[in-house]
Amino acid sequence: EEIVQAACPRDGIVYIAGATGSGKTTTFAAIIRYILENDTPIKGNLVTHEEPIEFTYDTILSNHSIIVQSQVPLHFPNFYAANREAMRRKPGLIMIGEMRDEETIRASVEASLTGHPVFGTVHSTNIAAVCRRLISRFPETE
Repeated sequence: EEIVQAACPRDGIVYIAGATGSGKTTTFAAIIRYILENDTPIKGNLVTHEEPIEFTYDTILSNHSIIVQSQVPLHFPNFYAANREAMRRKPGLIMIGEMRDEETIRASVEASLTGHPVFGTVHSTNIAAVCRRLISRFPETE
């Protein structure tokens, strides 16, 4: 429960980092399920942009939230377009799959700057490597 409380901010970014197959996406799936089933600060439209969609939530009934899942590039050409559409949905949460490139990282930061909580995963084995990995995806001029 302590992890879920820490992972339910009203705004900002929550990244879960770990090695491939370590349960990053599964952890977010459990948190999203918890949000749907319980009373948390996060309510409303829970919007996910993934490549591919790894978990579905159609069997979960929520009294306060709905989940809207999209797959990039099936439903949107890129994460920027997906985020633009998410803003029209008045999101309570935005989850942007894996932070693997500049476009995806930039999309997560821009979404968080609009005052929405953002979830994402990062392949890394320690916190220092997370920062290096995220920063290294951008041109040195930025």
